[in-house]
This record gives sequence, structure tokens and C-alpha cells, in this order.
Amino acid sequence: MMGIKEYETVRMALLVEWNKIADQVPTTLRNAVDAGIAAVIGAIEKAQNEVISLLGNGDISDEYRWRKMGEVKQMVVETYTAEVEKMNEALQKEAQRLQEILTVPKPKELDQGELLNLKTDLKMLLDTMDKSAARMRLGQELEKALETGDEVKAWLLGASDWPSLYMESRGFPPSEWEKTKEAALINRQDQKQAEARRLLKLLTDKQKSVAATIKSVRFYAAVCVDKLP
Repeated sequence: MMGIKEYETVRMALLVEWNKIADQVPTTLRNAVDAGIAAVIGAIEKAQNEVISLLGNGDISDEYRWRKMGEVKQMVVETYTAEVEKMNEALQKEAQRLQEILTVPKPKELDQGELLNLKTDLKMLLDTMDKSAARMRLGQELEKALETGDEVKAWLLGASDWPSLYMESRGFPPSEWEKTKEAALINRQDQKQAEARRLLKLLTDKQKSVAATIKSVRFYAAVCVDKLP
């Protein structure tokens, strides 16, 4: 069974990781993660105590003892699984809110004829260039549309799948256009969008993020369960 010192090391590692970023996280999400971590730690501590009690109880049979310890372990698994799910739901909700700030809005009244003509004009222009130049020009056209308030072109290049499909037809993987598009959007972002982009990275980055902390909660809880008899 995991000893007190070993358990404390695991618990402190989790809390240190979370506390490094917690103050920067939006309140609702921060509260959800705080509550989730507390619930998981509480369940592990309760399980530790119950297992110690069962192991030290000489008035019960071994069969009963091992059955009850299995139930204790299952309780911890169910608790951390449910808490991780709740934390992930809160994370996704906040990430979606931020993503909406960063998404180029679709014009309320979109003339399909105007849109078709725009696609045709862009394709005629881009077809005269090599694929690298075409990708750069698309990025420039997006920046110009954002700067001048051309809602239709900004949405077409910044939010629809048309540029990605076009560049794919020219031999570029969609990920290459996404990089170009992201650079253009960053170049023309306002303060609200800049903050949303910073927070979104804090939430979803592979390391030192809310997503990484939630993964750690599951990992640490699973380690503790594995150490129980």
C-alpha cells in the first residue's frame, strides 16, 4: 500500500502543478478544477483510512476483508472518473466560449451569388501563382479583409473550409493553411482576441495547462489506486 510519504509526494506534485496556473484561469473553470481535485484527494484519503482499518481488524474474515477493499478501490475509481469528466466538461465549455471570440463571424445576410463570384475571382488569381505564393496571397487577402471590414471575404478565408480545400487541391496539407490563417488572424487581432488566444493556450496546451492538470489528476489517482492492496 502507498505509504504516507509516498502519497504526500504524489499529492503535492499535483497541487504544485495546478497552483502555478490556477490564478490565471477563469473563475468558473478554476472553481470546477479546485472542487474536482479536492474530491479526488478526499476519496483517496478516505480509501487509505478504510484500507488501514480493514487490514488492522482481526474480527473479520479474510474473504470479507478483501471484498471490502475491492469495493473501496472501486469507489475511488468511480469518484476520480466522475470528477475528471466534470472538470473536462467545464474545460470544454470555457474553451468553446474563447473559441467563439476568435472565430470570424459569418455574415448575417450572405449572398450566395456574391460568395460564388468571390471564390471564382480568388481561384483565377491564385491559379496563376505557384502553390507557396498562393498560400501567402491567401493570408494577405485575409488580413486585408479583416482590416477593411470585408465581412464576406473575411468569413470565407478565416472561417470556411474553402481555402483549406483549395490549398489541398494544390498539394498543401490543410495544416499548412491553418498555420498561415492563424498568423493572419493574430496579425489583425484586437485586445479581446489576444487575451482569448492567450487563455485558450493556457487551457489546452500540452504542458502547464488546465488540460494537462486534469490528465495529471487521473494519472495520480490511478497510481494511488494501484498502490492499494
